[in-house]
Amino acid sequence: RNTSSQCELVSPLDWRRGLKSLNEHAERGDIQGAEQQFGRLEPSTPQGGLRVLHNTLLKAYAAAGDITRATSVLTSMCELSVTASSRTFGKLIGSAASAGDRRLAARWLSTMMVHSLQADRVAFLGMIDAAAKAGDVQE
Repeated sequence: RNTSSQCELVSPLDWRRGLKSLNEHAERGDIQGAEQQFGRLEPSTPQGGLRVLHNTLLKAYAAAGDITRATSVLTSMCELSVTASSRTFGKLIGSAASAGDRRLAARWLSTMMVHSLQADRVAFLGMIDAAAKAGDVQE
């Protein structure tokens, strides 16, 4: 978390608008736009908003199928003591699915369950998508 005095702090209203903009970039899989918006918002994000901020960045990586960056978000969350949620893992599964990596999607689902998080519709659809992209229609 960047706490430098050079950071531009944003008001709560501007933070919400920024989060909406981040989400729009994420839904398009616009990694560059999402990362820029994330970088602008992160220094002003209250502890309670860090999970939604990170999950929204994860959404961009999932849409783009960028497994490496998605995994780095989870690492960052752990370093900041931000608890991953079922939505977090759903997006990690989605990133693996978009990349066609069925095995990684299954590992994320397993990790999710080990952490006593309930798999939701998004997680299961991600698993189906990953299997289909990998050509594993029997899985």
